[in-house]
This record gives sequence, C-alpha cells and structure tokens, in this order.
Amino acid sequence: MEKQNMPGKPWPAGFPKVMTLANYKAFKSHPDYEAAKGGNTNAATRLIQALVGNNTNGQLIALAEKYPDAILVSVHAIEATGKNEIPHALAEYISTQNEQNSIVALSENTKLDLERVFGVKSADGSYDMTLLRDFLKESGIYGGNYEALTESESKALLHSKGLDEARNRRVKARQTGNEQVLRRGF
Repeated sequence: MEKQNMPGKPWPAGFPKVMTLANYKAFKSHPDYEAAKGGNTNAATRLIQALVGNNTNGQLIALAEKYPDAILVSVHAIEATGKNEIPHALAEYISTQNEQNSIVALSENTKLDLERVFGVKSADGSYDMTLLRDFLKESGIYGGNYEALTESESKALLHSKGLDEARNRRVKARQTGNEQVLRRGF
C-alpha cells in the first residue's frame, strides 16, 4: 500500500509545552538501556530511577494536581530482543509520584469503584465483596478488609484487568524480586 501524501495541519494555538524527563543521549548510553528495551523489568526500573529520578517530582505533582483524573497509558513496543519495558516502568514511576503526595486514605469514589469492579451486586443494590476480600486475605493484605486499602493501592488494583491479573503480577514480582510491585501491593 502506497503512503498518501496528506497535507499537514498547523499546530493549534496554545498547544501545551512538553516535559522532558531525561536526556536522550544519557538514556541510550545507560548500562541498563539495552536490557530494559529487551524486556528486563528490573533494568527498566533502575533506568527510570537513575535518569528520571527526583528531578521532575515537582513537575509531576503539578501535573497530577492539574489533571487529577488523568490515566497513564504506557506505549508498548515489541523489539527484536523482547518487549520494551521502559514505557511501562516510566508510567509506573510517574503514577507513584502522582500518588506519593496526594490522598492516602481510601476515598469514597475509589471505594465505590472497587465495589463496582470487584463486587457482585445483589438484588438490594449492595455489593458482595467476598472475591476481593478473599484475594486480599490470600495476599496477606489488611486481613481482607478492602476498606483499609490506601487510595494508591486501590487505584493500582483497579488498573489491573481483574483479580487474576493482580494475583499473577504479585507472583511474578515475588519470583523476579520486583519490590516496587510488592510494596504497592499489586
């Protein structure tokens, strides 16, 4: 299929500035770069922490305050050497910086989201939370009390595609020694 020569459009007035998180040259020359690009989760986490580090925390916090309902989506790429883990590690890092200085206690809205996503609605409109309680108990988290979850733990759980995925992430984290996932709970 031949590429069509589409006319370009000018940038809209007031197009927002972008935030540079790390020097590209330093990124590519870091010892963990190739391994992270090839699928090594721990290398990707080290790479992001080393090059993004605390330099951008103020900017990230400002963005989180300006866009409190933003959802981070990482770009996925399959490289010749494996699945590039850098975008996921960056999204994880950013999400922890948005969350570190925000709400700690479980908000009512997030609690309701947990109930809608993981509960089974009964005829009277209440939610049976047995599946989530059992998952938390087997994971050794708050004795199964989902209302004891922090806001960030709840959001991390909500970002998983279900309890099976959350369970698999915890198992993988234990096997690979990924402390970040184990600390955050999911």
